[in-house]
Amino acid sequence: LHLLSRRQRQMCIRDSVVRARKSAKLSYDRRRMIMAFSKDFIWCVGGAAVQQDGGYLDGGKGLNIWDALSDGHIKHNDTCHIACDHYQKWKEDLRLLKEIGVNSYRFSISLARIYPTDEYTVNKQGVKFYIDLVNELERLGIQPVFRPHTRNRY
Repeated sequence: LHLLSRRQRQMCIRDSVVRARKSAKLSYDRRRMIMAFSKDFIWCVGGAAVQQDGGYLDGGKGLNIWDALSDGHIKHNDTCHIACDHYQKWKEDLRLLKEIGVNSYRFSISLARIYPTDEYTVNKQGVKFYIDLVNELERLGIQPVFRPHTRNRY
């Protein structure tokens, strides 16, 4: 997605959402046939903070290495400042995951969102974002799997 223009990325994401919505509308019997794996099988999707979060400097987020490296270094002058805009649209994203039958979601925690200026100053808004995300995942019956995004700080 980094080599695509902003418009092409938006179309790609929109098409992915449309496909996800269509697959969620499969008949109950068809979905049961697709989900014919053992009950313990984990259907997991995931991504990294820089690929999906967006929310550039929103909610007290600090700069990270990707913010600096992407400016002027990606084709069409694209950046990771918006990405998939998960920071703004996380509730809709999780609803779509539930609709398509995902039962586990792996995400990375942006350290620049938790520690925006240094390793001693905690951003309460950033912590709240991830707490709210985990709480909503659990409410939807989706197992959260997370890790720190280690290459996400200067």
